[in-house]
Parts: sequence; C-alpha cells; structure tokens
Amino acid sequence: MKHPVQIIACILVGLIASAADADRIELRHSIRRPSVDQPVRLADVARLEGPLALRFADLVVIPVDGFRGDDRSVSLTVGELRDRLDEAGAGWARLELCGGTVVVRPVAAVRRPRTGASASTSPESASLVPSVTLGDDWCSVRDAMATPGKELVRHAASFIAEAVDGRDLDRILIRLDPRGLDRLGEDLTDLTVRARGEVLVDRFDLNLLGRSASGNTRTAQVPVDVRIVRDVPIAVDDIGRGRRIMGDGIDLRVEQRPMKPSSVIVDVERLVGRQTIKRIGAGEAVLAPMMQPETLVTKGSVVTVTIRCGDSLVSGPMTARQSGCLGDLIECARSKNDKPVKFRIVGFNQVEPPTIH
Repeated sequence: MKHPVQIIACILVGLIASAADADRIELRHSIRRPSVDQPVRLADVARLEGPLALRFADLVVIPVDGFRGDDRSVSLTVGELRDRLDEAGAGWARLELCGGTVVVRPVAAVRRPRTGASASTSPESASLVPSVTLGDDWCSVRDAMATPGKELVRHAASFIAEAVDGRDLDRILIRLDPRGLDRLGEDLTDLTVRARGEVLVDRFDLNLLGRSASGNTRTAQVPVDVRIVRDVPIAVDDIGRGRRIMGDGIDLRVEQRPMKPSSVIVDVERLVGRQTIKRIGAGEAVLAPMMQPETLVTKGSVVTVTIRCGDSLVSGPMTARQSGCLGDLIECARSKNDKPVKFRIVGFNQVEPPTIH
C-alpha cells in the first residue's frame, strides 16, 4: 500500500513499508468446499501473495476426514493455520499471516461456473465464484495473462495487473465486447493498444489504432467489463424497509461474489444496527448505500485511520477534509500542508484505506 510522504505518522509508514516487503497469507472469511473427495488446501482458504507464500499453496489445512459430514461447515482459525504452517517449516521473518476465521461451507449444488474457453478449471479458480454463473466470456486476469492466442484479452489483463501491482489477479474478472473490432478489418500490419482512463472501474475502453498494408490508419474502441470477487454481506431472508440489521448468522451471511468495483461494501459488523432505506430481497447483497444516511465524519474532525499490518491493526490520527456517511470516500490529511489521501468511512470518526478485498 502506497501513501504520500508525511501523510501518516512515521511509525505507521514504517510498519506499512515493512509489511509491504514481506510475503503475505491472508485468510478469507468464507469459502465453498471444492469437493467432497478432496482435502482443503491453503490456496483454497487464503490469498497468497509472493513466492514464499505460494510455496505453501498445496499445504493441506483440512483433511477429508476433518468434515463431520458432507453437509456440515468447518471453521479454521488463524491460530490453527499458523500451527500447520509452523509444522510445514514456515519462517515468519519474511512471511505474514493475517485474518481471523475462515468458514468452509459444504459443496454447492452448482460447483463450477462457465468462464469460457480461456478460463482456468482449477479448484482455486472455481472456489472463488462457487454459485454464480458469469457467462461464457468472463475470465480472471490471471487466466487471461496466461492464455495464448487471446492477445487483446491479455492486453486488458496486463493493464489491470499493473494497476493493482500484480495482487489478487485470480479475483479480478474481465469480459471484452469485441463488436468494435469489425472497424479494423483483417489486413492490419500494426496494432497499438492503450487503455483509456482508469482500469479498476466497472467498465473501461481499450483504444485500438491499426495500420493496414496500404498505410491507412483505423481506430476502434473495445469496452472491457470488470468484476471483483469479494466477501459480501448477503441477506438470509427478506429485510423490510426501515428494519435494523441484526448481524452475521441472524439476518446476514457472508459469501464471495463477483461485484462491480464501484460497489460500496463494508464488513458485516459495520452494518449491525443500521436502518435500511429500501427492501432487500433474500439472497441480495447488502451494501452501505442501502442504509439510512447518517453523517459519521464531519469536515475538520479528527478521525482514526486503521491499517492492517500482518496480524496487527495499526491506527493513527488524521484530519478529515470532507464530511461523509458510512461507505463514503473522503479526503484526509495529517496536516493542512500535506497532500490529502482518500479513505473509506467505516464508523463514527473511523476510516480505512479503500481496498478490493
């Protein structure tokens, strides 16, 4: 995570920089069991960043006989996972482990979505979108970059990979609309591809400039849709307008779903006690804008910035440059002379860096 100089107190910057140098294993909140006849491995229950973390991708964390039945869920805590990694010889000088508890749910009735010929069929990719069929043309950025013969898709994927510093590429899904390619023709001798504007958005355009054998230039735009597989609060049953959210296991559950990057998602505990402004149907995602607006941060107030560093949460004060409600992005700065940075409001005078998790 990158922040401008002097934005956060020196101790925060030091801790964040130190954490950025280490490989990372981040425990997910909830996953679907890949198969009833296969064990659950580290790559299924955690996001792995860096070569050292990837060395333990195939580590069995829950054996097949660790499930009391095919229809039962099993929980794995970060402490239990640390013990398994210790037994496997993990060294913690260059490896971080963070998260709380992951719930491994039973195998879904629909186990594998169709993600096109270029998509991976590995258990890791399938477990990311366990019960959502995205369609034939969707594929992950990681799969798109590794698939030969799909050069335009690889261009789109590489732009996104650069924007996120190569992290979480298996959780970012893309789909191209190729109808604009007809304008280029088939006699091109040269083709230049550029991304127009930001790429980590709901939809961006690839600008194509081609040159034919006769020297004529042709242009085309190819839209690229983007989705991010995230842990999302889901309504267990219908939630009426004006009701207050009770919490995880009561009226909400957490699922991994492909969502638009613009979706304002906050943790379940941040929704508890909030009043809805619309009816939310069973199975729908429960997002921050569905809650009754309530100003939680006012311009000029001192807010607490919380940043996750490994197993720890590091906090520090900053001043809000804007007012906002739950889920809003506002500018904050350490002093009036510092360049402001955007943070997401997660509670009363509490903000966190926006992430794609």
